[in-house]
Amino acid sequence: MLRDPDTGSGNESFDTPLLAAEFSVMLNATSNDGTGAATNEARAFQDNFVPDLARGKLRFAWRDRLRFFNFWFVLASLAAVLNSGQAIARLVRSNGLAPVSTGEKFAAGLGCGLIWVNSVSFLAHKSQYLTIVLTLNRALPRVARFLMGVVPILLAYALFGMIFFGDHAERFGSFGMSMITLFSVLNGDVIRETFMDIVSAYPVMTQIYLYTFISLFMYVVLNVFIAIVEESFFSTRAVARSLETFAKQVKIKRKETMLGAAMRP
Repeated sequence: MLRDPDTGSGNESFDTPLLAAEFSVMLNATSNDGTGAATNEARAFQDNFVPDLARGKLRFAWRDRLRFFNFWFVLASLAAVLNSGQAIARLVRSNGLAPVSTGEKFAAGLGCGLIWVNSVSFLAHKSQYLTIVLTLNRALPRVARFLMGVVPILLAYALFGMIFFGDHAERFGSFGMSMITLFSVLNGDVIRETFMDIVSAYPVMTQIYLYTFISLFMYVVLNVFIAIVEESFFSTRAVARSLETFAKQVKIKRKETMLGAAMRP
């Protein structure tokens, strides 16, 4: 426990997070050890049961290897490491009485944020929320890949707006302001205000610039995002329903087996 040298009062704000983070690291390390054991078992199966001629052609791709690792456990481990590192840094630096540095703030904020994100994994244990978790697992990678192709176009619009309209409109005075303006336009917040700021200087180019940006991002990009998430939702809902049906069949079969065993003389 930390003591204030002036008042003598204690501060236990860093002890509890540190202990909780270390306990979380221990639990996730145990889970990752189990993942490594599963990987070794798969390799042992390959060495013992796969024919020698086919063994040279059979290789574990990185995508197959990553399937042995639970993404949520890795996320929880990273959050625990960040929180424990920030707590240790607070304990070391001037007995916790020095001003909090930017790195400590970043570690604490990111660690707490990752913990809350990791709480989504607990929903997978409830059949009612399994569809949400499966939808996120399926949609997020596809959305990220689509974003990689869309971001360069957004940067091109932002750079063009800064160079062409920057001398006449404060909204495009810098690259950062240009990105903020386009993001606000994308959300439908300041479309009219942005148009009125730059239309007096370049009437024709303003209309071409804003109309093409709005048509592309609001009517195409956003709808593609919605379509990706919607397709992921319906496909994962079908998987969740099949799992529920299989679980019910297993329960019925188990009851029939137990009933048959009880009726035997």
